[in-house]
Amino acid sequence: MIAGGRQLRGNVVGLACACRAHHDHSMSEPASDQRPQSTQKPKQEPEPLSDLLTLVDRLPFVGSLRRDVTRLRALLYDRRAPRVVAIGAPKSGRTQLANALLGKEALPHAGLDAAARGERWVHINADGARLDWTEIDVGAPAAVGAGGTELERRRGLVEARPDIALLVVRADDAAALAPLVESFERLRTLLGDGGPAPRILGVITHADVAGSERTARRRDALEQALREHGFVDVAVLAVGTGAEPAALSEDSARGVGILAESLVELVPDAAQLELARALPLAREGKRRIARAIVSASSAVALTVGLAPIPFADAVLLFPLQGVMVSSIAHVSGRPWRAGAVGEWLGSLGVVGGVGLGMRWAVQQIVKLVPGAGSMISASVAAAGTAALGHSAVAYFVDGASLTDAKKIFGREN
Repeated sequence: MIAGGRQLRGNVVGLACACRAHHDHSMSEPASDQRPQSTQKPKQEPEPLSDLLTLVDRLPFVGSLRRDVTRLRALLYDRRAPRVVAIGAPKSGRTQLANALLGKEALPHAGLDAAARGERWVHINADGARLDWTEIDVGAPAAVGAGGTELERRRGLVEARPDIALLVVRADDAAALAPLVESFERLRTLLGDGGPAPRILGVITHADVAGSERTARRRDALEQALREHGFVDVAVLAVGTGAEPAALSEDSARGVGILAESLVELVPDAAQLELARALPLAREGKRRIARAIVSASSAVALTVGLAPIPFADAVLLFPLQGVMVSSIAHVSGRPWRAGAVGEWLGSLGVVGGVGLGMRWAVQQIVKLVPGAGSMISASVAAAGTAALGHSAVAYFVDGASLTDAKKIFGREN
């Protein structure tokens, strides 16, 4: 009995340690620095997830499970800061737009330094919200700076290609819009065929002060300009950015939220987790990514559970579940605290400890049964991982109470 209690406590403690280890190695970020920096990517340190996926890659797969592992690898192991370039006229509200999306004054209200505009990425890391941002002025034949060709001046954008280009227009500005679209075409030509072209979104700013009629006319004009240049089915969204990020009106916050959700949908998988974390109003995006992590982790747990050797799968399951939980906590955008996951695990109490322990014990015992033992073990591993993940999503992403998170785990487990 004493040995059994130790095993149950060991399972919970092992999972908590796996969560902490993954966060310490993979989720921690450098101190905030909003100044222009070199675009050369630092060499990545080895991560626990890398070792885990290397081991999982050696297991037998069917096609759907391999897709789950590939998605999990892109979301977590290959993750990076999203890169957004905002093209527009001076004073079109691009910097205000970035601050509104991030929900904080991450960039100076006066805008970017002229030396950085359109030439290099400004690496934002504000309270864990990571975003690479730069701005290009409409009509500028080359980036602002001293000497050199346009390619040389904007080499930073070519070496680290933008994920998304925002075409930004003030709702109360009557200037022609063809130069705006042409500026994007010029950037796309400059980037060449070395990678995917940036996705494009139109944004009408200051909709809160211009009024609905002028905003609608400006949206129609930008859609028309895009169609004339061959860009069809490009979304054009209106947002209010006239107030401080923390003081947006309900309508303005709704518009910024719609834009935030659209951005999370458009960026590549490798940038989705960090972008969803950075944008507080992308609530559905956070939820969708968290659920995708749970689904993929459960599928991997199913495959791990097929291993016919008793006790061997614990080497993979605990790190997998730790990565899953700490990633869900990360994408929620909550500031990381060492005890956050511990509080949640502790709230599972008897239900959590016994659920984790009994499921793990059943997995090992049924593997001794010839034939169907591994199949039963795999089902137990997948169900337990899914229950743990759904409880974590409810608590960290949806804001459920510890009591409700415990009920979800107990019901599914």
